[in-house]
Amino acid sequence: MAKIYNSLAEWENAVKVYLDNDDPIPEHLAAQEQRLRDLEKEKSKTPIYSKLEDISKFKPYSEVFKKCVNDTVEQLLDNSENAKQPGLLLGKIQCGKTNTFVNIIGYAFDRGIDIAVVFTKGTNALATQTTARLKKEFAVFARTEKITGLPVVEVFDIKDLKDVKLTNDEINTQHTIIVCKKEDNNLNWLTKRFTEDNPILRKKKTIIIDDEADFASINFFKKEGRWHSAVVTQQIQDFIDIPEYCRYLQVTATPYALFLQPNDVLNLENGVVKPFVPRFTTIVPTHNKYIGGQQYFTEAQDPESMYSYLYYPVSDDCIIKLKTKHLAYKNKILTLHKIEGFRRALLTYMMAAVIRKIQSEGVLNYRSSCILHLDVTIDKHDWQYMLTNEFFDKIKEQLNGEPIAEISEMMQSIYEDFRQSNEAGNNQGLINLRFPDYATVIDELRKALNNEKYVINLVNSNQSVENLLNDNGQLKLKTLMNVFIGGSILD
Repeated sequence: MAKIYNSLAEWENAVKVYLDNDDPIPEHLAAQEQRLRDLEKEKSKTPIYSKLEDISKFKPYSEVFKKCVNDTVEQLLDNSENAKQPGLLLGKIQCGKTNTFVNIIGYAFDRGIDIAVVFTKGTNALATQTTARLKKEFAVFARTEKITGLPVVEVFDIKDLKDVKLTNDEINTQHTIIVCKKEDNNLNWLTKRFTEDNPILRKKKTIIIDDEADFASINFFKKEGRWHSAVVTQQIQDFIDIPEYCRYLQVTATPYALFLQPNDVLNLENGVVKPFVPRFTTIVPTHNKYIGGQQYFTEAQDPESMYSYLYYPVSDDCIIKLKTKHLAYKNKILTLHKIEGFRRALLTYMMAAVIRKIQSEGVLNYRSSCILHLDVTIDKHDWQYMLTNEFFDKIKEQLNGEPIAEISEMMQSIYEDFRQSNEAGNNQGLINLRFPDYATVIDELRKALNNEKYVINLVNSNQSVENLLNDNGQLKLKTLMNVFIGGSILD
């Protein structure tokens, strides 16, 4: 089958082999030349966006993905009467929204935008993660001593700019991305940067990417019978009016708070709030291996589906008990009926981790993670942390002796769920994986627990969360099993 080339450089290398041997160039190869030269010409018009595609692990971009990026930027840069009203980039959870808005920023830069301000949810961890991700994605465009032939793109966290002034030469010769946490001090620093420290920024064409736009961006409260906007909401509104040219893109998987906003200006006690309701919506496409709510909440109800074996609802009573400290639960952690869902969830995770480790034979240091996300209150996290540690210790004891009936039956039930799910997935052509026998799984779990291949972490404001993050701003996976317990910051 003839190979189809997606870059002129690859095609020229293929042709060179024939020319060096004085052989005629095959027709199928020669026929690709004009298409690739036309493609190269088009790429020259979008040097940043095209380079992002060249270095992406997802290349070549699908037509539906390219249409999403193109349509979003075209509508965002529209100059109609309501152009300052937000647009919306809507995507399912973990479907690639960040990758999409990275490419939207790149394409917008190619279309004449100078500055991109990226708002993140109000945690240092997420701001760090977003900044690290953007620096990584745009690293090839960083300013260097050598001439690269590429436009320059620099990425900053606003907290790193609060005492450092950009030079006019930097602003005029590069595209700038500023990450700003949705928090009053950070937004004050951003406003000061545009109004006092570098007023030249006001003249630059600016886009705002509001990640998780339904969170913190929109917040109103009633005081003494009168409506007020929250500080952050008003600060965002005020900032939008600072650049002479500013366009605003909301990004979220949960758009309800945005769609339900009024279409009119709101005159509140502490200021004027312009409409947050989106004037257009574009949808982030999902790839063919995406797994989300459709699988776990819809297909899981189909007894023929591989997902039906993985769905196990936890009772409301169990959730309540996990929020109420009572040492009796700890002492009876292996048998107390009221927290059966907690036991099954953790034991399912342990067995899943070792099954995947066995199936991933040849993968060095396979690692996994589990999230316990039940409440925002720190003292409840401490209670869940205590219970989780106790449960891991007790399971280790059980596996080094003769497990009690309740635990033995639960492990066999979980194993059987996984086995049937694996079989259904293989039968439906969704996966192609062998499944280990029960004795092998239990032996592997015993060894993992005995060798302490698990870590239980608290992720909340009492912890130094930055120490839990890797260089990409993601939570570190230190060993085979990594359990994270927390609330808003973990979210």
